[in-house]
This record gives sequence, C-alpha cells and structure tokens, in this order.
Amino acid sequence: MRAEVRWRRLEESRADFGFFFHFFSKAIAMRLLYKWLLSEICPYACLLLTLMNVSFSPAAFAADWQDVTGASGGKSPDAVQPYAVPMDAEKVIDRKREEPVTVSRSVNRQVTRGEEGLHLQREELLSTVSYGEVPWRRRWYPYAVADEVIGPGELRYLVHSSDTLIELARIFGIGFNELRDANPDVNVWVPEVGTVLKVPYRRVLPQSSARIIVNLPEMRVYHKRRDGWLDTYPIGIGKEGLLTPKGVTQVTRKAAYPSWYVPESIRKERPSMPRVVPSGPDNPLGTHAVYLSIPGYLMHGTQKPYGVGRRVSHGCMRLYPEDIVRFYEEVAVNDTVEILNQPIKAGWLGDQLYLQVHDVLSYKERSSVKNMVSKVVSQALLRRAAVDDEVVIDWKLLQQTIEQVKGLPQVIGRVWHPPAFEHFGAGWAWESRIQIPAKYKIKKPLAETTQETVSEDVAL
Repeated sequence: MRAEVRWRRLEESRADFGFFFHFFSKAIAMRLLYKWLLSEICPYACLLLTLMNVSFSPAAFAADWQDVTGASGGKSPDAVQPYAVPMDAEKVIDRKREEPVTVSRSVNRQVTRGEEGLHLQREELLSTVSYGEVPWRRRWYPYAVADEVIGPGELRYLVHSSDTLIELARIFGIGFNELRDANPDVNVWVPEVGTVLKVPYRRVLPQSSARIIVNLPEMRVYHKRRDGWLDTYPIGIGKEGLLTPKGVTQVTRKAAYPSWYVPESIRKERPSMPRVVPSGPDNPLGTHAVYLSIPGYLMHGTQKPYGVGRRVSHGCMRLYPEDIVRFYEEVAVNDTVEILNQPIKAGWLGDQLYLQVHDVLSYKERSSVKNMVSKVVSQALLRRAAVDDEVVIDWKLLQQTIEQVKGLPQVIGRVWHPPAFEHFGAGWAWESRIQIPAKYKIKKPLAETTQETVSEDVAL
C-alpha cells in the first residue's frame, strides 16, 4: 500500500515537472522567436512597406511657405523675420481611408531664419500629410526681376523611422538627386533616425531666354509663365547612352491620358511589349504628356515616381504625377523649349554672387570643370560690370564648392563696399588668382586689420 502511494506521488510529481518544463520551454522558445523577429525580420519588413508606399509618409512643416519666404511679393529671403506661426488644424492622411482627414491641433511653431537657412523650432517637427497638401511643394517666383537666384534657402528635416530619401524627395517636391547630393553622408534607404537632412530650395537660374528651360545636369525644368511668375519642377532624364538631346525645340501638342506607342528600340529590348499601351495605371506616360518637336521625345508624368531626379529613362523627361498636371495646364503649344547642359551656374542675388555646382553628365566632362567655372564666373562678372561695381571673391570657398559638388548655391563673391568690408570676415581674402576679363577689376584686401587695398587686372 505504501509503495503504491509513493508510486502515485512520484507519477504526480513527474507530471507536474513535465507540465512546468513544457510550459517554460515554450515560453523561452516564444521569447527567442520574438527577439529574432524584432532583430532580423522587422527592419526588412519596414523597408519593404516603405518601398510599397504603405508606411506613413512624414511631412508638413507648420508654416505656410509663401508667408515665411515672402515669395508672393518678390521679397528677398533676407527680409524674413522670426515669428511664431499658430496652427489650429493640419491635413493628415489616413491611408486606410485613402483621403485627407483634418486633425484639430493648437501649436505655436517657431520659425526662424539663420545664415544657413530656415528652421522650424519644434520637437514634433513633422506630421503625416498627403503629397498634395504640403504647402511648399510647388512654389513660383517672379522672374521679371534683376535677381538671378530664387528660393528661400535650405530647410532642416529631422529623420524619423521608416524614412527613405526617395520618399522624402517626393514629399518635399524636389528630385532624389538634389536630396542625395545635399546629404552625401546619409544612407539612402535607411537613414539614421535623428539625422538632420538639408532640403535645398535655393537655385541659380540657368542662362536662357526660352519660356521653358530644361537643365539636364540639375534634372530640373523652369517654366516662365505668361503671368510673370516662374514655376520649377524636378524631372527624370535619359540614362547614360540614351541622354535627352540638347538644343532648342518647341511644344507641338499636349495630350491628357495619352496612349504610348512603343518605339522599336524598346520593343527590341523587350519583345513582349505591345505596340501600343493604352492609357491607364500601366502606361509609363502617366496621366498627361507634352510633346516636343524633337521626334520621339516628350515631357510626361509617370507611374514610377521614384525615377524623378534619376537617370532612368530612354531620353524622355518625366515629372511627378502631381507636378505634370500643373505643368500641363500652364504650358501652351508653340512654347519655346531649350534643353541645356549647365552643370555649373553663377548668378546674382542682390550684392551677392552665388555659385551652384552639379555633377557633370559624363566622365569626359570632368576634366573641363575648371574651364566651365572660369567661363561662368566671368560671364556673371560681365553682367554686373554694367553697374560699375567692384567685386571681391573668396577663391578658397569657390574651390571648395567645386570639389564638394553638393548642388547647393554658395556665396562666393560680394560687391565691394569698403566701409562695410570688415564685417565680411577674414575668409574674403585670397592668395590664389584666376583671370577675369581685363575690362573688370577686383579689389583685394592686403590684410584683415587694414582698409588699404590694391586694384588688379586679371583675366579669367
């Protein structure tokens, strides 16, 4: 009897031990599986969702861009003063409902302007909005002014989780190349959370009298509207070997919801392609197309917006789906279009000379960059010579701008004002020289502590 009782107790203890062992082993296994999923699977899942455009898109700074920059009145960005912008409501996208939803919110957002650009002083910097609701995406500027530089400067954006540069570029209304070049040390696909991105909005205008100007190295189109304002949009261009042709052309016709007649060259690459692709979500031309007098080349929308700001097409110029609609409405048949190759641009904004450098289109052009800079800077000085001013240039800063190739306009020269020159700082003295037209003279300070100057004739 006692032996039977001991046996039963032993069986019960074994059963209890087996139960607890089974329970804890499953708990430990689940815990390990959970940690593995978090560490290995989730980052790739988030990246996949981002590429599929499923994750939320951060955007929407607080201030109305037009009020901050004073663009509507053609004011200089330097005239902007710090102030608080109260925002009582924001447009937030609910991707499950696929429509903008108004979210009530009362926040004072401090907008200040420093030498390096505009800043929004707020911890919760951005909210999630639809592409069409971002206030600064499409800005226009008066072009009937003497200034050759447009835009308010740079914005600073604080990177959040699940951000990618391709998605942010579209939200900010700029090309992928512009955001990548301005932030060369940032990972394109997985930028580190908390990184501060530079978002460039200041641009030197290309030198052209055409109504529509396409600058291939910049991957951007400028449109001088008939009402005296200038629109600018990022574009995607032809890949290497299939570069968009340069030259002067014109708009021959426009088409909404166009059909795509596949060129023979593309059908040779992809024999399965049909001869005609009707309008719809699979049409590479998007919803609108602007045809040029150059056969086979046009400006159109796209069903692949990540190609804007990149060299991925067979020669056509593609715009964001939301940009092509406005561009299509504003352009007219017979408008002149000039397609340029100006990787280096120089222009005046007030008394300051800006230099903007983009990467060249081919490796062969890199050897002639210095000659391009000499030509562009000399032309800018000649345009200013009519005012009978004298200019001082920081050659070290000019060389640094050429080497970095960030696509950010940099002040490399200023009109000479002797009484106020000491406020420019010691960086405006130089040791090396380049030649400029003999007709023009440049003042050079002998030392930081003296106002004594000499006048030199040099040729560029």
